[in-house]
Amino acid sequence: MKKLEGQRWSMQHANRLPPAHWLVELLELLADAPDRITEAVASDFYGGVELIGAAFKAVMLAVASNLLGDDAEQLRARTSYNRPNLFARFELARKSLRPDGET
Repeated sequence: MKKLEGQRWSMQHANRLPPAHWLVELLELLADAPDRITEAVASDFYGGVELIGAAFKAVMLAVASNLLGDDAEQLRARTSYNRPNLFARFELARKSLRPDGET
């Protein structure tokens, strides 16, 4: 019963994607940081960027999984415009945070 309640809650809230928005906003906030970090902490900083990126991808994967159900058709329609925008913002933010010379 708890699993069904959790799925219903996920379905109702998947269109909002707040964790994904927060993670993208965090990457966007970090865009000014590379100019201020020292070489001694650069690997920690970029490792953190990769962790944030992995968390974003995990959230988006979970949302996509929640939207696979037969009863999620309306929710899929409501979220379809939001997901590509989030991925585009994510990629732009990640590219701005790559160390010089990395692609």
